[in-house]
Amino acid sequence: MFKYFLRIIFKNNSNNKINSSLLFPLFATVISTMVPIVTYSVVESIENEVSNQISSIYGKSQIYLSSSYYEEDNKLLNIKKYLKDLNKKSSLTIKRKALLVYNDPSGKKYNKVVTVLGISDFDIFIEKNKIRLYKDEFFIDSGIFIGDDLAYQLGFPEKGSIISIISPLDGVLFPSSNSFRYLDQNFVFEKINSIDHFENEFVFIDYAKALDLFHSAKSYLSLPVNLSRSDLEYIRNNIADIDYRSWENLYPLFFRAIKFEKYLYTGFGFIIIFIICINFYGLVNLLLHRKRKQITMLSYLGMDSNKIKVLFILTLLSLSFTGMLFGVFLSYLMAQLDII
Repeated sequence: MFKYFLRIIFKNNSNNKINSSLLFPLFATVISTMVPIVTYSVVESIENEVSNQISSIYGKSQIYLSSSYYEEDNKLLNIKKYLKDLNKKSSLTIKRKALLVYNDPSGKKYNKVVTVLGISDFDIFIEKNKIRLYKDEFFIDSGIFIGDDLAYQLGFPEKGSIISIISPLDGVLFPSSNSFRYLDQNFVFEKINSIDHFENEFVFIDYAKALDLFHSAKSYLSLPVNLSRSDLEYIRNNIADIDYRSWENLYPLFFRAIKFEKYLYTGFGFIIIFIICINFYGLVNLLLHRKRKQITMLSYLGMDSNKIKVLFILTLLSLSFTGMLFGVFLSYLMAQLDII
């Protein structure tokens, strides 16, 4: 009896071939399953890529001293030592607006207002941005990293060219200034220039040089990881009162917008699923109308009408479930192959 029921559902009335009309709802189920998964994954991957690039500059979190300590560096060094004991990297950092000055070999002078970041641990920065640095050419502590766009604006300086940084905010009678060697290793950011012109406006120097250059700037610790609540409580109770910030606090509107877009587009995917369900329901009714004679025959053969309904529902659910599993499998395959 069950075999006859399956033949009614999956075979054509006129011949013994497979009912091709069932392929359309199956295909629609596969596509509708993939749409929200793929949409969510694509937006999520963009968010992760942008956040990883931002964290390569600022770190995933930052620790500031809440009040002005007399021995500020010592407090930060104590926190850095505590984090090192926990096998967590951190970098002493100074951020300051300054004036970049460069004279090319032809005598042309370039002036550019930039954001200078002085960092104590260049290994994190080099590793995150995949920079190949040949340490035997120039020492890092006397060098300067600039973005690819800025290097283009400066006419791509020659390796070892002198670039000066002037800080009008940190001088008493005269602006504070220092000179650096251009390291011919420019960093490139593809996706985050939409929220800030990092390649054009950011430069990186050694922390000790930045500390000497920016007398009145406040230092902070940059971390490539987020700290747990227990770690923060220990630091506040035993080392110093701190202000802890995550990378999301730097560009809150951007990340709120991208999260909103992620859930919005995923919501559109579920709307598509709802529409396909309505179409699927209509197709089922059409199938019932076409197969009414054969289904009536089942009643004559002694099958209870409720049992016919249950079998029909279970068959259609299994068809939908098969399509969903295939859609999930295809989405997973696309993710593994880095297609999404």
